[in-house]
Amino acid sequence: MEDIIQIGFVGQKRENYLPHISAEKALFEAFDALEVKYQAHWISPENIENFAKIDKINAFWMLSDPDNFSEEAISFVKYIRENDIPFLATGTAFKTYIKDIVKNLVEKEPDNTYFEFYDDITDYQNVSVKIVPGTLAERCYLKDSTFNQTNCDFGLNSDKADDLAAAGLVISGKDENGAVKVVELPTNHFHLATLYLPQLNSESKIPSKLVTSFIKSGILNFLSKNSILTKS
Repeated sequence: MEDIIQIGFVGQKRENYLPHISAEKALFEAFDALEVKYQAHWISPENIENFAKIDKINAFWMLSDPDNFSEEAISFVKYIRENDIPFLATGTAFKTYIKDIVKNLVEKEPDNTYFEFYDDITDYQNVSVKIVPGTLAERCYLKDSTFNQTNCDFGLNSDKADDLAAAGLVISGKDENGAVKVVELPTNHFHLATLYLPQLNSESKIPSKLVTSFIKSGILNFLSKNSILTKS
């Protein structure tokens, strides 16, 4: 298992569910462009009794899933964060990402007051995201704006921004209306969440830049774990 890059999809795989189908496709397209071999594994936090069993995974991608808001999922994200394993959360998984920070860094109850909810989202739509200079998101996209697809029916409550900033969270992307779309923890090598689905913009010859950057971080983690990188 250690011979090739190991990627963990966090959640219960759902057949014919666009966020999951497109994520597997985007992962393949990014690895294919890099000409690197990999294995992908679907991992449900609720079925993990011992985190040591996932130590061989080089990077984790938590996907949109109606059931990934459990206490086990929050504990799973905490483990990944504390062990500085590359982590990407997209779509509804953004909520679990924030709840880990609220519960374990802000040390408050991670209730729904940290979010605002919309009732007019019915289908996937393009969103223009303005990327903040000097952030991980900018290093991924190599430009200050990007277009992606979203149908999330919630967002981050701006009234709670100070709580999250005090815990180290950085807002690294907003849409044209000022709504938060990308957040990250700069204390980690790659720990980022989006309120859109970057995998929907991936193509065979033009893989998603965000997914590719996430994979590259996983490759670096693999090299470090296997003592292939030399420490400076």
